[in-house]
Amino acid sequence: MKRALKLVVEDFSPSDCDERFSKYIDHVPFDRLELVFASEVFSSSSSMMGHIFLKTSGKNYRNVPVSHSLAYFTEITTLNPITLIAESLVTGMPGFFTVRPFEKDRHQYVDIEERNLWQFTLSAEAESIELIRLHLWELKDTDLVYYFQSFNCATLTLELLALIKPDVLDERRLFVSPLDVVKAARDTGLINTTNVIAADKWLRYVLDDQLSSTEKQQVDDAIADRGIVASLSPLQKQYFSLIDERAEVVLQGNFVFDLSKYKHPAKTPQDSVFSVGLSSSDGQVALISRFLAAGHSLSSDNRQYLHESELVMGNIVVETSFEDAETKLREFALYSVRTLPPSTQIDPSWSGELYLGYRPSFDSSLSSRSQGELSFGFGKTLSFHKDLRIFSLVGGGLGSDFNDTNLFGSIKVGVIADLILDSKFVSELEWASHKLADSPGYISSQSSISWFPAQDNAVAIHYSVTKNELMSKNEIGLTYSLHF
Repeated sequence: MKRALKLVVEDFSPSDCDERFSKYIDHVPFDRLELVFASEVFSSSSSMMGHIFLKTSGKNYRNVPVSHSLAYFTEITTLNPITLIAESLVTGMPGFFTVRPFEKDRHQYVDIEERNLWQFTLSAEAESIELIRLHLWELKDTDLVYYFQSFNCATLTLELLALIKPDVLDERRLFVSPLDVVKAARDTGLINTTNVIAADKWLRYVLDDQLSSTEKQQVDDAIADRGIVASLSPLQKQYFSLIDERAEVVLQGNFVFDLSKYKHPAKTPQDSVFSVGLSSSDGQVALISRFLAAGHSLSSDNRQYLHESELVMGNIVVETSFEDAETKLREFALYSVRTLPPSTQIDPSWSGELYLGYRPSFDSSLSSRSQGELSFGFGKTLSFHKDLRIFSLVGGGLGSDFNDTNLFGSIKVGVIADLILDSKFVSELEWASHKLADSPGYISSQSSISWFPAQDNAVAIHYSVTKNELMSKNEIGLTYSLHF
């Protein structure tokens, strides 16, 4: 401020301030400033879109190298989804800004939660870094309220980066996510260098992408017979060390990966989506409009995520019939999550899904009728190739149209394949029983082929068939989606 306004102000010393400030200056050096992105994790509702924070490092007053995390977060204190949504969106939750040793976060994210930490060194002048340092000190006495959609870890971090380069605020979106902050820093030239602290799970995925089935079999043989370890390639030896804790006895060192370009967070599509398309069912043509406040669907371009997933928050689908110009709400998904990590002998992971919202089901005559739904499912996902996954989920839930409330069960089997020319195929077969009070059960098959001509654009063709004991119903559609 003094430099910008060309003010003549006498310099001050930390010793002129209170003891706490002097301790802060002595123990938290700001010689280097980094932006840190912790990859997404679906086991935590507050980190499903990742987490973003600042990291500072340097030598403290004892000339000892140290590093600290500067992070804003909230604590989840309830397992009730309705209460959680109300608190995080409407009333707000207590927000906490902490300064703590970076090693604690590194251990929590990388070793315990098995998340990657992307570290982006920021290009900033010493005066700007010092301004952030002093601004953070002022935040300690500020009563912060955390709102998921408007004042979260990403919002505050983006505003802190604006102290270095105000242009980052031009990248502010309808909803600011941790990924948006990385993109804003990249697009405004703030990022100087990139470094990744990789979790073992991520390294195993890298190797699964690079090793052939024959090479993996050779590693399995090496585990059974240590005598053939020497014949393995460096990549195979690294894979060996990740899947067998005894490997360190026979390996001299690890092969080093450059993960700075592997599944880069800045290459994901934007989180908000507007879609428009046409749908035809039994000769009835309708305009389908969709708005997604934040998240991504299973048919989205998910290649930059660790594994296939779906995260939907605030999804509104409106249908307008061309025959009678009638417009109706087809779906309102308040919250939906689906995570499909491949299950292997090394990582026997479970797949799962949870849905809370209002969406259509079919009655005994296969007429579509929407109702409130709370449902869940558990299962397994298998990867037969880096571009081919098959999943199955068994579950059920509660449906209600305010007149009738009923329990239902479901079984789902699906396939996901990444195709050539930036395209993707998703197909799912579902058997559902008693989703509506007057529906004994039906089988529905839904398939789509999506094409991604650009990072934030998608074109998809959809086709579905629904059958019960008496009849069947077909629907075909074409959709264009813009991520923003």
